[in-house]
Amino acid sequence: MKRVLILSAASAFMVACGGGPQQEAVETTDEQALPVVEASVIYEIEEGSTLNWRGFKTNVPWDHTGMIKVAGGEINMEGENMVAGSFHVDMNSIILTDDMKDEESKSKRLIGHLRSDDFFAVDSFPTSTFDITSVEAMEDDAVKATHMISGNLTMRGITKNISFPATVMLHDQKLHIKAETFTIDRTEWNVMYDSESWIGEITAATKEKLIDKMIEIDFDLRAQLQS
Repeated sequence: MKRVLILSAASAFMVACGGGPQQEAVETTDEQALPVVEASVIYEIEEGSTLNWRGFKTNVPWDHTGMIKVAGGEINMEGENMVAGSFHVDMNSIILTDDMKDEESKSKRLIGHLRSDDFFAVDSFPTSTFDITSVEAMEDDAVKATHMISGNLTMRGITKNISFPATVMLHDQKLHIKAETFTIDRTEWNVMYDSESWIGEITAATKEKLIDKMIEIDFDLRAQLQS
């Protein structure tokens, strides 16, 4: 199997016990121009590809993990090099993967809240997208990932460019793209609910209520050479 490129992107959250992010949020910049692709081979993202998330409170050991379906997309390859591509996630497909998933009433209430205007406003913004703007090989042998992927992440109608590490394997006309866990600041996409910016002054009464503005994300994409 050949290690090629990697792509990662995508929301709300994922791994570890609650009470704070495992790393700082990735840096964001303004939306970047997409690469011009003159000739490439297209790999279609397959059903079953997923984005995972973890959200948590800042000051108490409380978190939730979940998954969102990757609803489709394409990756452009030139030989073994990823040169462009995009994928989109169905925000209505958000589910829980922690223990609350087995508590029907609580799970339904939380998922409904995540879909509401307080969080991802899925009635107005049913899809989030990630469009690759650049891919750079990572030479450091101490790093698990093979490439650094940059792209435009659009959520709630807001687009920011982010970069994160990922690993890709290309074998027998199949492409596997596994993003390392990375962290975004949800407030940059106007997901403000119970963040410090939303609450304002933090008092003893609101300290335990505060939901961290950071969200941890990873994803796992499987793609097949287009016939």
